[in-house]
Amino acid sequence: MPIARPPVGLPALMALAVATAGAQQTAATAVKVDADWFSCRGGKYAVTLSTHYPSLFNIGKHKVADAELRLADGSLHAVRRIRYFGLELDVAVSPRDPTRYQLVRAEVFSRRWNIGRLSVGERPWRWGREKSLQRTPLDGWIELVGDGDSVVLLMNDGRVDRAIFHCRPPRPH
Repeated sequence: MPIARPPVGLPALMALAVATAGAQQTAATAVKVDADWFSCRGGKYAVTLSTHYPSLFNIGKHKVADAELRLADGSLHAVRRIRYFGLELDVAVSPRDPTRYQLVRAEVFSRRWNIGRLSVGERPWRWGREKSLQRTPLDGWIELVGDGDSVVLLMNDGRVDRAIFHCRPPRPH
């Protein structure tokens, strides 16, 4: 009697479900650090991407998926998920100016992307640490919580292995 084999896509779906559950678990178990100095859009740890939306399509081979973001006031923003190899961006496109966007989320897991001091492979605190990190070991999952923005980092001996940025949602228009 032949053994029934699952459809080809099922193992891939199961792997994706396990990876998603693992990412949620790591964020829940991350050491949380109050980091009023952290912001996605400004300061020395900001994400450095082009400010013009069309230029995001010129930085590498990518796939785009549409989504939506509903704010507490009920306004709706178009959100696009752009997937590159080693980088995933969720951006809210401005309804008034389609050449502008605001970063909502970024996940970096490859050294090929230099998006600032918290890029994969960087040692962001090589010459000194932020005061709020003085007693925080720089190994494992760390969540830096700023004023409205946060970043979850997987650190390995002071080096960033993965970074997941969560930026405050766009302001209503």
